Amino acid sequence: MITPAIDLPSQTGGGALSDFSGSSQMLTPPPDYIQQHGINNRAQRRRTERAYNRLVRHGRHLLHRFSPFLRTIAVICIFTFLHSILLPHLQVGMPIIAQTFDEFDQQTKNRIEAYVERADRQTDADAWTNYVEIGIATERTEWEEDAYEVLLDTYESIEADESLTDAEKAAEKVSARELLNAARLDWEADADEYMYSERGRWRADQSDLTVDAILQEAYEAALAAADAAVAADAELNLDVWDAVVAGEIDPERDAFLQTLQTRFDDAMLDAVGLTPEEQDDFIQELNRRRAEIESEFTLRDNFYVLRGRNRYVALKRNDDLSARLYAEAESAENQALR
Repeated sequence: MITPAIDLPSQTGGGALSDFSGSSQMLTPPPDYIQQHGINNRAQRRRTERAYNRLVRHGRHLLHRFSPFLRTIAVICIFTFLHSILLPHLQVGMPIIAQTFDEFDQQTKNRIEAYVERADRQTDADAWTNYVEIGIATERTEWEEDAYEVLLDTYESIEADESLTDAEKAAEKVSARELLNAARLDWEADADEYMYSERGRWRADQSDLTVDAILQEAYEAALAAADAAVAADAELNLDVWDAVVAGEIDPERDAFLQTLQTRFDDAMLDAVGLTPEEQDDFIQELNRRRAEIESEFTLRDNFYVLRGRNRYVALKRNDDLSARLYAEAESAENQALR
């Protein structure tokens, strides 16, 4: 491996790098470089000169002047110097207390939840709003106390900063105050959004979606009609049984669902004029309530119908088993008599 010399000689009396950059003249390696590589003839000397000039062009003749450890220390020192010089200038005008104020987060919502639960017992929208606003006002007071403590700490930090002029300190204090005002507006906007969302849910709960369920007597009458229709059939006849029950109960089912839809449409008229947040949660809660009512209706309907159907299947299978046993007994008796 070729090891470059420590010093780069000048061919014109100036620095070696200026000679190279200003001229295409071939640079001669230092004597110790020549001696180290045992250059004994002209051809070998020319090859060595070309190799040495390639190192110079790429700046690699300096790599071996210092150890890797010293080069690392030098880089660290340069970085530290630049950091100490540039950082104060980069910080000018930067927000000093950005992201230091509390937000309207889930913990805040949890504390207001107690007021919302009490408000949900109300039947008047204004009464509901008053309850929740009391909770929000309580949280806002605590937020402002904490925010002003942060602001005062920031003012003290600004005053203690000797690198700032009086004008810069005044500007920083104005920026800090503006950040507090912006944070307050964000907090209040989030609080309003939360209140409107909860009020939309409450309004949906106040909507009347009540529909009378199909009477138990109607199911019993339909099941009795289906049993009578297949009573004369020797074999299991579920198609006829199902058709009779559907003919008796479907009108009742359609009436229930139609009444539910009418009440839902009437309730949706209350969404007109609500804020977007309140309207979204109102519609979402109203849809949830309708789906819940439909699910309960389906469960109750299946309970009565499937219970009657399973009873019919069980009775028919028992009849078939009794008939088979009776036939086997008759056959055995006849064989014995023979």
